[in-house]
Amino acid sequence: MDQMKLADRSDNPTRSSSVVWTLRRVLMLIVVVSSFAMVGTLVWVSDTYQRFAIDTQNRSTKTMATFLVKQRIVQQYEKKIVPFTDEWARLSTLIAAVKENLPGTARIAASRMMQTIEVAEGRVRLRNVVVYTKGMEVFAMAEKGSGENLAMHRKIFDRLKQRNLSQKRQKTTFLWRTPKGQPVHSIIAPIGGFQVFGFIEFVTDPTPELIGMGDAFGGMFRLFDQRDNLLFESLETPEKELKTNLLQPKRSAKPATVNLETLRVEITDTMGGLWAVATITQDVSQFKGSIASLRNQGIGIIAVVVLASILLGWLLLRLSVFSRLHNFASAMEGLAHGDTETDIPATGHDEFRTIGMALQTLRTAVIERNFAENALAEQTRLLNLTLESVGQGITMYGADWKLVTYNNRYKEQFDLPDELFREGELFDNIVGATLRKDEKGNLNKVLKSIRDPKRMTEVWERDMVRENGRAINILSNPVPTGGFVVTTTD
Repeated sequence: MDQMKLADRSDNPTRSSSVVWTLRRVLMLIVVVSSFAMVGTLVWVSDTYQRFAIDTQNRSTKTMATFLVKQRIVQQYEKKIVPFTDEWARLSTLIAAVKENLPGTARIAASRMMQTIEVAEGRVRLRNVVVYTKGMEVFAMAEKGSGENLAMHRKIFDRLKQRNLSQKRQKTTFLWRTPKGQPVHSIIAPIGGFQVFGFIEFVTDPTPELIGMGDAFGGMFRLFDQRDNLLFESLETPEKELKTNLLQPKRSAKPATVNLETLRVEITDTMGGLWAVATITQDVSQFKGSIASLRNQGIGIIAVVVLASILLGWLLLRLSVFSRLHNFASAMEGLAHGDTETDIPATGHDEFRTIGMALQTLRTAVIERNFAENALAEQTRLLNLTLESVGQGITMYGADWKLVTYNNRYKEQFDLPDELFREGELFDNIVGATLRKDEKGNLNKVLKSIRDPKRMTEVWERDMVRENGRAINILSNPVPTGGFVVTTTD
């Protein structure tokens, strides 16, 4: 039964565990992993480029926002209000009040400036008017002013005091922030012209000059103070369009995808500190959509290239690899069945040369094995003839007390069945069956005395008479390689 099972397993290789990583699977795995790697790399590159492009755009927008804000305030706004401030600084009433040290008169003059038509119409958003002495001491200020002045900003005020006479004769402008965080603009002009009897400060709110900044950036522009209080917002057409897309999509059409990103820009004052914070909100959906479209096109191209490569690679492998492997397998199968005349596929100087050389070696080994098996079979046949021609019974056991060989004469002498004599049968089973027929008394005791370890190293002999009257001499001789040979003579 065991031999049948063994033969069945050897004849049905499909029952054995199959190799998981075949050549086809390895190649397919390489293709799949490479495809995922290429797609992943493309996605990573596109995302990285998108972030890089947006960061670059943001940096450019920050620089442009700072430039435009200061250009509109420092250049355009100053040009707009300087004619009024120059005229107010040359009022005779103001000059006389400073020269004659009349702070009440100076206060009245400053208050009247707050009531001019330019201020009432909003052309100049005047917050406060402050009059200073020649030594930059506060002399008077408008009654209904905000009370804000550069004396609150120690760094700027120290800088004003340190000016030389030539500098004092020139107008000076400053962007600064009030203690409450309000970003303002101040113009310091000399009173009395060339003689400089004192100075006058006009504190204004320049934020209305930022109208249209939303259009400049194609989005929404807002200005906040340092506490994030909204001071100004430029809501032009882009804002309305974005709100329409977000809040009022048409039912008959697919709503547009809006991807809003807000950029925070810190606007610096004259001394390099924080003046205000601007935010610019833009719709970057078109920009990101272009990158996504480019990425999808790249993935599509890669997919086509990978599919074409798979088909071409499969065709080449089928013609140049798998067919040759099939030929090698056929040759191996022929050699496995002992056909030493089977053709071994020709090879060149490639990887298959190793397989071809291995098959040549295998065929030589098969030839030598066949020769050895034939020689062994012939020797076995001669040995069996010799054993059967001897008039004595012969059995041979190995060092493990298992049957190695025997002749039929031994079975006949003791009337033993054929099924008892199997290769590898235990000594106790064969000798036990022999003694069971003729020995009296305790069979195990007798068997134990016979099964003496000395049998492996010493000659042992005894005579026995069977119940049928047959007298048999038993002689045991040790074998140098281990085990012993028993000869029985009738």
